[in-house]
Amino acid sequence: MTPLRRRLAPLCAAVLVLVTLTACSTPEPDETANALAAELTAGALTAVPSTESPDLATMFGGLAEADRTVTLLEWRIDEEDADLAHIDLEWTWDVVGHEWTYTTAAQAVWAEDAWTVQWDPAIVHPAAQADSVFEVSRTRPDDRAEIVSPTSGALVTSRAVYNIGVDKTFVTDAEAQRAAAIELAEGLGFEDPESYAARVEAAGERAFVLAVTVRQEDAAAWNVEELRQIEGVNAVSATAQLGPSSRFAGPRGGGRGGGPPPRQL
Repeated sequence: MTPLRRRLAPLCAAVLVLVTLTACSTPEPDETANALAAELTAGALTAVPSTESPDLATMFGGLAEADRTVTLLEWRIDEEDADLAHIDLEWTWDVVGHEWTYTTAAQAVWAEDAWTVQWDPAIVHPAAQADSVFEVSRTRPDDRAEIVSPTSGALVTSRAVYNIGVDKTFVTDAEAQRAAAIELAEGLGFEDPESYAARVEAAGERAFVLAVTVRQEDAAAWNVEELRQIEGVNAVSATAQLGPSSRFAGPRGGGRGGGPPPRQL
């Protein structure tokens, strides 16, 4: 009987080691990533572990009742940190019969036997901040409404702007993208350039990560042409419904030096 027992002992030890190693491995975050997309579509985070419990209904604002679909594009484990997952999402909204689609990025951290979403308003929209709320402006083609004054003409009307940010299709190397983000944020006077660089890093590989929107008439004051010379930076021409100046109707957000970057100036 003794020889038989000696032969079985190593086999039992091997089985125990195998079980121990399997139990210690980190599971894939696909279940959390899919649940995040589903709950964002539903409009509330209820079961997905998250660092915050965001009030999505308030954030959605004028789009709270609009049909939306949030689709998981992909998830991937960070190359340097096996307990960090990057999640790419695609948002599709039905805005008054028009489809509006864009992509966002989220992160999840493995801790205490669960993948926990690191909540950031930019999960909802790349330009969103803590107090952002969606607003819907209904206009008719070629008949855009204005807010006018009987003495001063148009107060709020369509004005030319530049959307300035890092375009990850311009530079594909991660270090170059980070360098562009830091240089741009410092050029804009951001108090925390690292925060913007982190947003660029977390965004999809072909993302345009908005830093700030400025009026084209203020381009010289914001050194837009110099910012354009930063490798990886793009200044996209667009229009926005704005007042006659950045001071019209009071402040619109944080200043250049403190807090998050303003969305429009």
